[in-house]
Amino acid sequence: MTLVSLRPLRELSAQEIRQWSQLAARAAEPNPFQDPAFVLPLTREITAGRPLQFLSVMESETRRLIAACIVESCDPTFTRPLPHLRSLATPYTFCDSPLIDRDYLGVGVRALWESLSNQRSWHGVRFRFIRTSGPQAEAIQEYCSSSQVAVLHDRQWDRAATSISELRSASLLERASKSRRKSLNRARRWLQSQGAVTHRLVFPEAAERRPVDAFLRLEALGWKGVAGTAIGSSPRDVDFFREMVRKFAATQQVCFGELLVGQRVIASTCNLLAGDTLFGFKLGWDPEFADGNPGHWAEIELAQAICDERPEIATIDSCSQPGSYVEAVSTGSHPMASAVHVWSRRAQVLCGIRRAVQTLKTTLARGGEAAAGPGR
Repeated sequence: MTLVSLRPLRELSAQEIRQWSQLAARAAEPNPFQDPAFVLPLTREITAGRPLQFLSVMESETRRLIAACIVESCDPTFTRPLPHLRSLATPYTFCDSPLIDRDYLGVGVRALWESLSNQRSWHGVRFRFIRTSGPQAEAIQEYCSSSQVAVLHDRQWDRAATSISELRSASLLERASKSRRKSLNRARRWLQSQGAVTHRLVFPEAAERRPVDAFLRLEALGWKGVAGTAIGSSPRDVDFFREMVRKFAATQQVCFGELLVGQRVIASTCNLLAGDTLFGFKLGWDPEFADGNPGHWAEIELAQAICDERPEIATIDSCSQPGSYVEAVSTGSHPMASAVHVWSRRAQVLCGIRRAVQTLKTTLARGGEAAAGPGR
């Protein structure tokens, strides 16, 4: 038997937050963006005032938390005309799938989706960034196929990822195309002309400020600083980032990959560790060294360092968008989707219409391309 609860996030007790942290460590699909070490600093600084809810499933006999997800209620809009739930959505959230205990995967999925489809306040739940492969995705797909829950994928794409086991046979540089290798080697020689090039992994202590300060400085030097989208552009965002890093550092779940020329850090990647997956959160690099392509080299050196020094890590999830430069220095990809799961009859009818419109637009676009003929 299971107990399903939907409560305001702000009402959770310290004990419930500890159970939530323990669930994150047992999750069938690792997701640091649903971990309390990430969510609580985020909700204090970035989403303060939003009515976020903690949707949870507990095993009734053992009182073990076996599933959880942060959601918020959304009013009808022109494009989504029925009340629905949305998983936690912020500019810093790159995966919003629920945490489900790997030992209770089927039970957790069934309890979550049955509880949602049996209530009448909302007609569906929307996720912006979910994996569409792997045991958890398959369990969700299996439940939805056998129930009255329909799934509409608004968008599907592949997200760059690197399998660490594959690096043991060939480096990322060796896997790149001939032209890419030539370009990267030219950039490397330029970097070496500026000084000795090295790389280091930094798993900071909770109170350690140096790698955090270095990262924030580098991220703000480039176009993000100019555009005002760097973390350092907002005091609230800086407070969130520092607190998030401090919390993850307490359990050795945050890692900075620093690329150096001489003693100078010229690029830094901030990465979050969950289960056997390292998630690329943010990257900053010094534009003074742009001729050396420090962003690419920071990613290449990070992957090799993980391969050499952290054998328990199996995958690096880039958290990048389609077309990102990271694709050129990754071994493969994960299939991703933005999806809405609906259970009411009205929502399913509207989703059917939406799907038909999308199909028509795609068909017309392809027809227009064919009629135009080959480009010049």
